[in-house]
Amino acid sequence: MLAKMKHIEQYYEILGLKPGASLEEVKQAYRELAKVWHPDRFTKHPQLQQKGEEQLKKINEAYQWLKSYYTVLPQPEAHSYGDAQTYYKRGMEQAQGGKYWQAIESFTKALWINYQDAKAYKYRGLAYSQLGEHLKAIRDFNQAADLYWQRGNIEDYYDILFCISKLQNMVLQPLQERWRCIHTLKGHAYFVYAVAISPDRQTLVSGSTDGTIKLWDVRTGKALDTFKGHSGLFGYIQSLAISRDGRILVNGSNDKTIKIWQLSSRREVRNFTAHSGLFAGVKSVAISWDGTIVASGSDDKTIKLWDLQKGHSLETLTGHSGGVNSIAISPDGKILASGSSDHTIKLWQLEKGRSLHTLKGHTDTVNCVAFSPDGKILASCSGDRTIKLWQVSTVREIKTLKGHTDAVNSIAFSPDGLILVSGSGDKTIKLWQLGKGRKLRTLKGHTAAVHAVAISADGQTIASGSADKTIKIWGCD
Repeated sequence: MLAKMKHIEQYYEILGLKPGASLEEVKQAYRELAKVWHPDRFTKHPQLQQKGEEQLKKINEAYQWLKSYYTVLPQPEAHSYGDAQTYYKRGMEQAQGGKYWQAIESFTKALWINYQDAKAYKYRGLAYSQLGEHLKAIRDFNQAADLYWQRGNIEDYYDILFCISKLQNMVLQPLQERWRCIHTLKGHAYFVYAVAISPDRQTLVSGSTDGTIKLWDVRTGKALDTFKGHSGLFGYIQSLAISRDGRILVNGSNDKTIKIWQLSSRREVRNFTAHSGLFAGVKSVAISWDGTIVASGSDDKTIKLWDLQKGHSLETLTGHSGGVNSIAISPDGKILASGSSDHTIKLWQLEKGRSLHTLKGHTDTVNCVAFSPDGKILASCSGDRTIKLWQVSTVREIKTLKGHTDAVNSIAFSPDGLILVSGSGDKTIKLWQLGKGRKLRTLKGHTAAVHAVAISADGQTIASGSADKTIKIWGCD
């Protein structure tokens, strides 16, 4: 715990803040520093640009850690339940006076002391909604609804559900009506099996059975570069992953190898044979949250963990009886999920490399797995034409989404966790509202199976790769 607190103090220092600063102060400092050190400001000065990249990486890491820990940091002025009531009453007075940010801070302090205060969640949510922060309001309302339900406060529970429904309609209406194809990208000679969008939303990366990786400008649709190196009958690209800081691209190929690329310089920095055997193509790759580990899933039925910097093998996970088609690492870096041709999903403890649970329910090959941004939900899609949602903490299936008329090949969560995007052999992309499990929109335009989908960090852009040899970029006006 002391080591963790030491790290937190360092993160405050990186952002130029004193320990205990509010979340809004953290956000403001992050925005200002990100503008100051963004590498795009130094395009004519390579040394400054490199320093900018390094500083921005530190700033991003500090922001992510503080955002994660802000609700559990100790608050020295709060000691008792009575103090929680004092903060709650202060928040109510501030909200009634239209001082919504101050009210949010007071409600937050009340929740630091008494995290089961449903009213504090409710009225903090109302304050957020007044400021147009609808997604934060929905999260607080959901917390309040859970607490009211647990206590049997049915009337309050349904009042909150009404608030949630109203806000969700405001958030989701654009997603239902405003999606359109902005660009159709052509250049690959064969199927497009993998797509990824960089964290800064500037670059789209695609991988194809033609053995190449292409980089595209998301805004203009212009081709930027082509990475080569895989060749021959088994040289096609099956998977891509971009590190959280946007600096590293990892790809897996059916030729059994993994290549690591530096996106800023667009050069290959490492390659190694990852799996061995007659059928040992690398079907999936994932990068850990801290950027130190690469995981690979293969037709050889195994998952391997690698040191990203050195390319050394760290662990081999065995247990599937079929090829491993997809892997995903939870946002906290603790759990790895794998989907297999044996129709199952397995959860693994990443640190110790041991199997935790096997999830059964699909009746065909599991093609893709993905964690929600908060890590609470795991989504899986299958050749059985369904998408399943699983609660990670209880490993319980909570919902099955039906609507595709062919195999579902790829899935991706929106950054707020409210929407799931799916691509299918039926040539369509579908958008799903996760709370109700209903279909929001179907995007049509591809003339063959959709093998890959990705969504940008701001949730405003979707990319899809298809067997029709094209990539489509979809935008939300």
